[in-house]
Amino acid sequence: MDPTRGSMVSSLLTVLLLLLGGMSAPSSLPAGLLARVFQYIDLHQDEFVQVGETLPGRLARRLWEWVVIESDSIQLVLRLRQELFTMLTVAADELRRLGTSVDVVDLGSQKLPDGPSLHPPVILAELGNDPQKATVFHGHLDVQSASRDDGRLTDPYTLTEVDGKLYGRGATDSKGPVLAWIHAVSTFRALEEDLPVNVKFLMEGMEEAGSLAREELVRKEKTRFFSSVDYVDLWVSPRRPALVYGMRGNSYFTVEVERHLQYIFSRNSCNQMAISMVLGLLPWTANVTDHQYLAAKRAIKTVFETEPDMIRDGSTIPIARIFQDIIQKSVLMLPLGAVDDGEHAQDEKINRWNYIEGSKLFAAVFLEVAQLHKNDTKVPS
Repeated sequence: MDPTRGSMVSSLLTVLLLLLGGMSAPSSLPAGLLARVFQYIDLHQDEFVQVGETLPGRLARRLWEWVVIESDSIQLVLRLRQELFTMLTVAADELRRLGTSVDVVDLGSQKLPDGPSLHPPVILAELGNDPQKATVFHGHLDVQSASRDDGRLTDPYTLTEVDGKLYGRGATDSKGPVLAWIHAVSTFRALEEDLPVNVKFLMEGMEEAGSLAREELVRKEKTRFFSSVDYVDLWVSPRRPALVYGMRGNSYFTVEVERHLQYIFSRNSCNQMAISMVLGLLPWTANVTDHQYLAAKRAIKTVFETEPDMIRDGSTIPIARIFQDIIQKSVLMLPLGAVDDGEHAQDEKINRWNYIEGSKLFAAVFLEVAQLHKNDTKVPS
């Protein structure tokens, strides 16, 4: 992912938000609770990361235990497709441990060249049903193909820490961010504190391969699973604290030429050419005055002690537009990793600092969203 900053637009947005009072509005979070949450995450960071063997009979909640699963959705190989099912099962078990209700939704089948028809399901999970609060998170658990033979520094499916950098396939895209959300939720549970928001998880295993059935699922669940959703949170990977409020979209074309080139210097070539667009993805833009963006700005200020950059990204994440168009809710791109994490590239990594501080950020966002939502729904006396 290669974020495009657009300094002029960011500057204009900064002025607008200052006039609206968005960026300068102080946070009113309970300091005592926040300190306990941050302290718990700090004290348990080795548990969240820990490099080592999986212990028999325990749930896989460490990043090492998720990275070791080769959930490659790109190669149509039976073994790897079975690994995808394993990854989704592990995630569903972890969500159940938190007390969520989990629905595993079948999305049909896909014929594999070397075996049966298998297509990973989608996890729809819900924790909390208080009508006064709600949010949703989308994450994917599949990864791009990776091999040690590609010249990588480390085995891509063995999480390895080097100088505070956690190398492994899926560390930043997107097993690390998914686990950071789970850590934020589990921290409130461990402290026996009420989770300040309802959390809904949509986790899938075919994002890297295009998620052909995802849009249909969102439409189908619009009046059920998504009916009580207020906000949608996604994740991106900037260098410093940032919020993404737009993406450019993408178009893919194929050019086919029939017959060998003839009469190369003539205007009357007998070759025939056909151009077709095989994929068209629309751009996405968010409303930065939404409560969710204000909550995220305040949370970033609390955790990182700086205002976030406001950027429009050069890449495309189709689910953002799908959520915004279909369920008509605010979509937030929330940061976690760094721009040099190398998702889809050799030596993918996430910095330990980003992983742990990102867990704190998600917890702070829960509290900020809850506070703003509470203020917004107060009935005047």
